[in-house]
Amino acid sequence: MIRFIGPVAALCGFFTLPIHAQEIGDLAKVNTELLNVRTGPSSDTSVVGRVSQGAMLLVVERQGDWVKLSDPLNRGLAEGWVNSRFLIVAAPSQQIDTQRPTAKSAPAPRFVPIPDPFQIADADFECSESYITEGGFDECELEVEIEVNIPSTFAPYLRDYVDVTCVAEISYRTNDSYFEQSERESESTSLYLYSGTASGTLEIDFDFGYTFEPVISAKVESLECRPD
Repeated sequence: MIRFIGPVAALCGFFTLPIHAQEIGDLAKVNTELLNVRTGPSSDTSVVGRVSQGAMLLVVERQGDWVKLSDPLNRGLAEGWVNSRFLIVAAPSQQIDTQRPTAKSAPAPRFVPIPDPFQIADADFECSESYITEGGFDECELEVEIEVNIPSTFAPYLRDYVDVTCVAEISYRTNDSYFEQSERESESTSLYLYSGTASGTLEIDFDFGYTFEPVISAKVESLECRPD
């Protein structure tokens, strides 16, 4: 019996068992004629597709003997869970990382900022005291001064005037309430251009809707002006 130990040991050196996919990130090769791909890590789950022998996919998750495969090249191969005993490692994750070419970074594009041609130069918010209820406001008015300065590059496309709409929102509190209410109003105007520039004012009125209680405080929450 002893004389057979040498040959057996020598024969073992000529055969290597296939390495089953073990690690996340391994590039796995299908080692069976047709492999079922399932929705979960169990043979009890439903089959979503099949992959043929020799197909190579990426291991992205592992649970016990089951691994989840992904097709990073978007070749239309079925993606899901398979038993790892039907796979062999085509390239371990460390090898994939070292062989992955580094992408050359493209130079960042340079953009020249263009100032907004529509600017709110000034805004004045005033409220008028009510003649009916003492200690409260009857209405408020927001006066907005607008400046327009359109670059000469756009001169061929300009009209003689530009329509501008301003939208403002205020919050206010009545005498009988601890909570603030809001009102949103808008107003439009036409500004005549001279060599691409113009300026003007418009007034936005707030009457607090159908509030019968005196308004004791009010403030502007937002203001935006844009061309129509």
